[in-house]
Amino acid sequence: MAKVDYQGFIKNKVKSVPSQNLEDYKADLRKRIDMRNGLIGEMQKSNLWKNVVKDMTEQRDYINKNWQTVTDEKKLNQMRGIKMGCDHIIDLETNYSSEVRVAADELTVIENPDAPIKDWEQ
Repeated sequence: MAKVDYQGFIKNKVKSVPSQNLEDYKADLRKRIDMRNGLIGEMQKSNLWKNVVKDMTEQRDYINKNWQTVTDEKKLNQMRGIKMGCDHIIDLETNYSSEVRVAADELTVIENPDAPIKDWEQ
């Protein structure tokens, strides 16, 4: 797999924002970071959320173990959609964390264009 230039990606993304909209963009980034961090914090301490993830994981695993026994194309498509929904819910916390990191890196580049951005692999 080819290595992605994450720092270049972030810098190019920031360069695409028109300079007259930069302050609004920074405010939007801060808002998204605060909102996502709040959601992550609530998810991490919520037993209810842990039960939802557990249920979705069980549902996904059931589909993974049993899809080959279903011969009806319509039911297979429904199972595929349900599995995708389960995956989305299971991955929400990780996805929110990724969004926070990207937004924080964009904010760093806007406020200090020479600041190094750590690659995802590091």
